[in-house]
Amino acid sequence: MSQGTLMVIQYFTRLRELWDELSTYQATSFKCECKCGAAKGVATIFKQEKVHPLLMGIVTHMYNTIRSVILALEPSPNLNKLYATVVKEGRQLQYT
Repeated sequence: MSQGTLMVIQYFTRLRELWDELSTYQATSFKCECKCGAAKGVATIFKQEKVHPLLMGIVTHMYNTIRSVILALEPSPNLNKLYATVVKEGRQLQYT
């Protein structure tokens, strides 16, 4: 999915809806009570794998710099922090 004609906020909301729907079909969406912590690790990996598609789907050229900065971060930011950063950047760019 890409941003297309959607605003970044709308794009992010639509992606979240799709991810929520997808999680109902994934085997890792069930509550696992394992003692080894593997389920938590898998859940973290799934969350981190969402960062790259989200950033690459933003087509507005004004986000190129912040996209490059975020993609270079290790470890990748969580989705909430990513969203806040992108929205903040968009607001700053609107006022310059």
